[in-house]
Formats: sequence, structure tokens, C-alpha cells
Amino acid sequence: MKISSHEQEAIKAVVAYGKRFGFGNLISHLKSAWAEDLMLTYGFTEQQGMEAAGGGGYSVQIHQDIRDNGEWDETGMRYRKQSKPKTKRPTKETSR
Repeated sequence: MKISSHEQEAIKAVVAYGKRFGFGNLISHLKSAWAEDLMLTYGFTEQQGMEAAGGGGYSVQIHQDIRDNGEWDETGMRYRKQSKPKTKRPTKETSR
């Protein structure tokens, strides 16, 4: 089966990022991002999203802090409750 050159480039980039930042770290972020997407798109809870993504990722809130702020609360105090994504998917009205 032939894949697009864009997908091939993306796979090469993922491998390069995995080598640079750690495959486990990257996989954890991808699982968390996937769980967040399922929460936003289909209304999954974080637990449902993480299970669907194969488990083992960072909590969505930790992932968002790392992604958006470049850091997270190492004490864990901010993450005591199950998080809901703080970002919203654009609607047709907001994406124009």
C-alpha cells in the first residue's frame, strides 16, 4: 500500500522527535492529545479517552500545561480532579 509523501515525512519527523526527546515521552504526549481530542469531539471523559488511546499517557491537564506553558505543577496539586479540556474545537462560525 502506497502512502503519501506527506505522511512519509510525518513518520520520519515523529521518529526524529522520538530519538531527540524520548519515544516514551512522545508516546505519552500523543496518547494525551488523542484523549483530549476524543473528549472534545465525542464528549468522552478523560478516563474514557485515555482508555481508548491505550492508557499510559500524561493526564490531559498535565499535557496541556506542558504543551501551552512549557512546564507543569510537579506538586500535583492542580491535577487532583479529573480535568476537562480547556480548549474548544472551532465551530464554523469561529473558524471563518
